[in-house]
This record gives sequence, C-alpha cells and structure tokens, in this order.
Amino acid sequence: MITELREGTLEMLLLSPAPRSEYFLGCLLEQTTRAFLEFGTVLIVGVLFGAKLSNFLSTRALITILLAILSFFCMGILLSSVMLYTRDTYLTQNTLFVTMSLVCGITYPIQYLPDWVQNVAQIFPLTPAVTLFRNVVIGHENLISNHLLIVQILVLSGIYLVLGMIWYQSMERKLVESIFG
Repeated sequence: MITELREGTLEMLLLSPAPRSEYFLGCLLEQTTRAFLEFGTVLIVGVLFGAKLSNFLSTRALITILLAILSFFCMGILLSSVMLYTRDTYLTQNTLFVTMSLVCGITYPIQYLPDWVQNVAQIFPLTPAVTLFRNVVIGHENLISNHLLIVQILVLSGIYLVLGMIWYQSMERKLVESIFG
C-alpha cells in the first residue's frame, strides 16, 4: 500500500471497485513466488554443498511453511496499515524486522534472552513459527507442543489480521476524505 502511495496510484486503488482482499492476496502471491525462487536457490546450493534435507522435504515442513506464510501475511496487513498511518516505510519496517530478528529466535534461541524479552517475543507469530519449523526440521516429535505452537500461530495470525483490517479500513476512509474533502 505504501508503494501505491509513493507511486501516486493509491487514490485510484481506493476509488476502484476492486475488492481489497483480492489485491492483498495478489501481493501475497507475488511476494511468496519471489521468496520461493530465492529459497529454492538456497536449497539447491545447500544440496550441492552436501546439506541433508530429508526432514525438510516432508508434509509437516510444508504445513509449517504454509502456516508461516499465513502469519507473515497477517502481520503484513497490520504493518501496511501502520506504514500508511506514519507515511514511513524505512523506520517502521526496519525497526519491526530488526526487533523480530532479535527477539523471535531468528538470530539465536530466545531462551538466551531475559524473561521479559521472551514474553515480548510471544506477541509475534514469527516466534512459534520459527520454533515449529525447527522442531519439524530436527525431527522433534512432541506432538502436544507442536499442536500448541500451531494454535498459537493461528490465534496470533487471526488477531493480526483482524486488527490490520480494522485499522486499514479506518486509514482508507481517512485517506479518501483527505483526498476528496
């Protein structure tokens, strides 16, 4: 949405009768395709260097990746609303990405962080998604903890989606009013 604002096409998008959900899903499809192309390249290079991907190439891993995509999409809806509100991408997006990479277990396991930071990490769907992915790849078969992680991902994604859509609709009304008085 912020790209539409920068390119001067946001007004036309807001006035068009096109459903927003299809627009968002189209953006999701484009970004997911790009990510899979990059990810596929990494996998090919990994295999060439001897990586063993037996646990990675499973139904559980595919389901985990789909859950992660869902959570990223829902977080993206909320983030796009925040960026439209602040009219800023770099500070908002980079602050969120750095924060998530530090507290969600991307850079290092969250168990090494202080308790209060571990609690903050639980508000991001990325934290249970990373944990679930690691469990699946290393073959950790604790079904109860994996099911709880799936529920956590779905609940957090739902919260992010609802908040993002509500805030987006509010921002859309304000933008239309500011453009057309």
